[in-house]
Amino acid sequence: QFATRCLAKFDGKTFSDSVSRTGTTQKKRYRLLKLSDYLILHLDRFKSNNYNREKNPTIVAFPVTNLDLHEYVFPDGESPVLPTESEIRSMSVKEIKKTLRKFRAE
Repeated sequence: QFATRCLAKFDGKTFSDSVSRTGTTQKKRYRLLKLSDYLILHLDRFKSNNYNREKNPTIVAFPVTNLDLHEYVFPDGESPVLPTESEIRSMSVKEIKKTLRKFRAE
């Protein structure tokens, strides 16, 4: 669940604001063309405020099991494919809602 929140930027639909070298604000969409062998997440451990800098001492272990990232991969710039009627009939209500959210932006 945490990894999917971190990868939400790469769903191919969500627009992110970025500033170019010339100072122009742009809206960009990000996609993954393929998955690498390793997934590295960089998490901020320090928070700064006006007075001091605090360190988060929590040690987090990620026992990654059943992490499915296929919905973030768009090989050769393809758009995600709509599921067939038989696939929709076999889905639970929760899966159907998730699928509808995925295609709503298009």
